[in-house]
Amino acid sequence: MATDNRFSKWQWITTDLVKATSDPRPESYKLNSETIRAEEKLGTEDGWRVRKDIIRPLVRSSMCKIKREQDANGHPTLGVFRPARIKRLVLEADAPDQKAAIVNDELGW
Repeated sequence: MATDNRFSKWQWITTDLVKATSDPRPESYKLNSETIRAEEKLGTEDGWRVRKDIIRPLVRSSMCKIKREQDANGHPTLGVFRPARIKRLVLEADAPDQKAAIVNDELGW
């Protein structure tokens, strides 16, 4: 990807899209990476309010709830839930510094 087309996490982009014919999910599109324009970054002010407002509609109480809704309505095909408990977490990486980057970035450490 061209340097001026690069963008970061939590940053809106504008790009040309074409409906993906090989993926039946309604939200699946193919993008033209040459047309990407980086737009506004979503900040962490006010307890990550702007980011939470985007994710909140995807939140369900369990994976079972997401699956039941999908079976009944054909959607959602994307969802977020908080597991009741995590029995085991395995992080794999090709190099030790990759594992540290995953933990520091994803867990906010």
